[in-house]
Amino acid sequence: MADHTITDNSESDFAHFCLDFFSITAYLNDSATPLIDVNQIHLYIPLNRYMADLSGFL
Repeated sequence: MADHTITDNSESDFAHFCLDFFSITAYLNDSATPLIDVNQIHLYIPLNRYMADLSGFL
């Protein structure tokens, strides 16, 4: 149980980092919006599935 709690926290921090990173990147690179959107889709889908898996432990 303790192991799950530790990994959940680190993965949550990683998810927040990704969201912050994409927000900053999108803000700084308005001209590259289509490229950023593609990258977000490729990363968001696996992350979304992974978070759904994590919700089973909560």
